[in-house]
Amino acid sequence: MNAEEQFAEVESPAFAALATAVSGPAAFVRQLSRLGPYQRLLAFLTAKDERSLLGHQHALALRVESIARAEPEPGHEHELDACLAAYIVALHQVDSIWLAAARSWASAARGAWWTRRVLDHIQRSEAGSAELSITTGSTMNRAPRVTTLSIARSAYVQRATVEPQVSITPRSTTESSSSLTSGVSYAGLPVARRTDPSETETVTPRVLSEVA
Repeated sequence: MNAEEQFAEVESPAFAALATAVSGPAAFVRQLSRLGPYQRLLAFLTAKDERSLLGHQHALALRVESIARAEPEPGHEHELDACLAAYIVALHQVDSIWLAAARSWASAARGAWWTRRVLDHIQRSEAGSAELSITTGSTMNRAPRVTTLSIARSAYVQRATVEPQVSITPRSTTESSSSLTSGVSYAGLPVARRTDPSETETVTPRVLSEVA
């Protein structure tokens, strides 16, 4: 099936009647997945041959532009509103490189009630996905959103706790271990520190003549 035949199937009145027999854009998107013409459209847009794939998606984007520029009759909805909305959903689902251009053209279409609502639905779903990707913890527990300020604050706290400035005072091998206490931890490991800084041991280097 070539592009013209594929588009004609989706742009038929029968397809529009079935696709819009629902209420709301979310239900519209779900309804599309149940319709044969839309399933064949997705297969058409995801051809195994990369050259054909890009060519098919480009052809659909140009078709979106053509439909969006068509003026509806005064006081009437756009007669290809349903298929225009379906085309936008299809390009979004296959993550087409032509999606941004197609959305721009479709948003300017007049009398396109379904198209406008589908565009808004896609935009909200994308915003929700972006917000979900920057949350912490389990999504089942509805973890709070991480803001730029909280990220910076978390990084500062982590540096302050994980990378402290630790100075270790040398001690004699015969010194009692009771004079040492567990100090600041570095990477989860305890560091021994003197309780009294005045106990620093002074080591005097020996002169070479003494050795001789």
